[in-house]
Amino acid sequence: MQSKLMLNLFLFTAVQWGIFAPLNLVKVLINKPSPMAKHFVSEASESCQQSCDIARLWATLFWSGQIAFALGFFSMYQSKKESKEFLRVAAIQKIMVGILLMKGFRDGVIHLPITSAGALEFVLGFVFLFHTFTEKGLAFDNNWKKLLQFTSEWWYPWVVGVLSAVNNFTLVLSGPLSILFISGVLAKPERKYICAIANALGAALGMAALVYVCGGEEGIRSRFSIIFDEQGKYQWALLKSKELVEAGGIPGAVVISVLPIVLHPLVVFGLFLGMSAPVLIMCILAGRIVKYIIMGQLALEAPHLLSFFGKAAASAATGNAAGKATKITKIE
Repeated sequence: MQSKLMLNLFLFTAVQWGIFAPLNLVKVLINKPSPMAKHFVSEASESCQQSCDIARLWATLFWSGQIAFALGFFSMYQSKKESKEFLRVAAIQKIMVGILLMKGFRDGVIHLPITSAGALEFVLGFVFLFHTFTEKGLAFDNNWKKLLQFTSEWWYPWVVGVLSAVNNFTLVLSGPLSILFISGVLAKPERKYICAIANALGAALGMAALVYVCGGEEGIRSRFSIIFDEQGKYQWALLKSKELVEAGGIPGAVVISVLPIVLHPLVVFGLFLGMSAPVLIMCILAGRIVKYIIMGQLALEAPHLLSFFGKAAASAATGNAAGKATKITKIE
């Protein structure tokens, strides 16, 4: 019997591709452009596929394969039985799809929504692969409590670090990552510095990958236009990043990296002002280490002050997540 967590992941994967794959297969077969395509792929890519027989052939093969994988996941969900062999093949396929979609983003072939889906595929691939190589996988009844037991494992901070790297591409994991980070610190307080370094390394290396994928300053600005909207929700981050980089240079970049804001404006303004990418990445690494050490110390000694780093961090330290993590640690 599979846990509700894994069954829900199987269902999510089946529905995700079970809806989009047939729709895209039909679109390719009838060879009609979609009015929504401009939000997902470049205009050149859409017109190229429309006029190229071999491109449409490979597209039909891909979408047919996605339908087959969706049916496989739905079968496991419905029967409540898994095939580890199928799951391993599907996991490797998801990891490869994620990598290739992020490469497509770098090359300007696809836009941010598809890249976010690719990052999700990449993470799910590793989740499924890890699940197949554990004795009991993630098959447990009390999902949240048992999941928090992983916080005491040696590899936990590094998994959270990988997710921090992925978040540079998705921008939607900040809240959950704060909870995961704080839970790891509370589970093993003596490991708070390891947690801080792992998270900071993830953030820095993820931003380095983003700079490479986007091809530099202009690529980041165009692909993450939502961040650089001066009237949008990232207005404060834009203003402070520009001010501190212009006034403080490298020290200013380190200070920005300590703040609980997105790092994309820092990189764009830093590159524009002539700072090298390696220097910016080192500033991010130094600043994020300081940030996460402060967060870890506050979680242990003054959790109410974590609200400066966001509601998720404060609730993780003072609410149910923290309590559960602490209780589990004491039981063990």
